[in-house]
Amino acid sequence: MAKPDLTQPETNINFENIISIGNSVFTSGISGLTSLNLKSCHTIGQNVFRSCYDLTWLSIAGGSYSNSAQEGYPITALYGWAFASCTNLSVVYFNNYPDFYNMHYFPQFSGCHSLKSIYIYSPSIPDQNLSGPDPFCDTPITDSSYLGYYGSIYVRASLVSYYKKSPMWSAYKNRFIGLTQQELDDIFYPSEHE
Repeated sequence: MAKPDLTQPETNINFENIISIGNSVFTSGISGLTSLNLKSCHTIGQNVFRSCYDLTWLSIAGGSYSNSAQEGYPITALYGWAFASCTNLSVVYFNNYPDFYNMHYFPQFSGCHSLKSIYIYSPSIPDQNLSGPDPFCDTPITDSSYLGYYGSIYVRASLVSYYKKSPMWSAYKNRFIGLTQQELDDIFYPSEHE
């Protein structure tokens, strides 16, 4: 398998120590923002980066987030329309497991017409149900008419069968591609493996 081009675009924002971003902070979009690196954020509110049309690259490292349902799982909670209508967003990296459970019935990535790749590094998958609409509606992850092909979701090879059976992810069962631990490490931590 060819190694994906993970070169981070030029214009970016790195949020080093932000653990939570409230609703509608950047709703009208940030002109010229091409990449966004959320290193310790575990909660991203509604409409936060909605309509950031220039955004092409997103990395969410996440933080430890626990509640009675997912005790001990590192989760990034994404609320409704967090990245909706980021029409040029093509790749998303989740270091921890993304939690769409608290989506408040609005899809997080709706209208991201260029979304072709999602990478999830997490070593586990909590058992949770998807409530509300598809977080990837109107994207190549669910509809091939946008780019002429479906997008892909890259996860640990050992977890592919679990994702395919998960109530939350089974709708995307044909989108999963398994990667080895070494391949994931090379993607998420390239400087450590050169």
